[in-house]
Amino acid sequence: MRVFFRSLLINASWNYSKMQNIGFAYAIAPAQARVENKSAFFLRHTESFSTNVYMAGLIIASVLNREETCRGAEAQYLKQSLAGPYAALGDPFFWGSLRPLCSVLAVGVVAAVGCSSLAALIPALVAYNLVQGYIRTKGFAEAYRDGTGATDFLKRFAMPGTADRLRWLSIVLLAVTAGGWLSLSPCGMSEAGFKLIIAPGGAALCLACFWLVRKRVPMPVILYGMTVLLFFAAW
Repeated sequence: MRVFFRSLLINASWNYSKMQNIGFAYAIAPAQARVENKSAFFLRHTESFSTNVYMAGLIIASVLNREETCRGAEAQYLKQSLAGPYAALGDPFFWGSLRPLCSVLAVGVVAAVGCSSLAALIPALVAYNLVQGYIRTKGFAEAYRDGTGATDFLKRFAMPGTADRLRWLSIVLLAVTAGGWLSLSPCGMSEAGFKLIIAPGGAALCLACFWLVRKRVPMPVILYGMTVLLFFAAW
């Protein structure tokens, strides 16, 4: 439990020299009580290290498993071999899919109920932290149990496929929100707010987004294009 809670702070001491190495050493430090050569232990875990911040706990838990069974060399190799692949898994999922979806969700809440932008952050933050919290806690437990980075857990979660579905959901939600805005007058927006009904404009935008995705138009182009469309609609 001490290692788990420390792992949440891995980015608190991020540095340009070796990136997350101090945070990693701080997180794994409770395990040094079971290691004879403490100097070699800290030398191993102050080497350069960098991965996605939400995936770091899975690596730390696996290294903890190896250190507790006196397999320091294996722990060092496992740590370095998992850092790159887990960054490649986590960055597209958290930064490229989940965070944009929660941002669009906040915009949708503002449009739906007419609340302030600060209040709309609450459901977005709750949704984001439920997902990342589940992966961090469940993944840590699984990784500590199997000592291989919770590979079975990650296979079941299917992060690449889930990331694709979240990106699709972001596009559809944004299109529906844009359609609702385009179907209401500026005066009506302030009084009635956005009604959760797919207006003709929203349906058309949904179909347009699906067509653009099938034509392999990059997601950022679609999202920023929708932003430009909303700008001119409001203007």
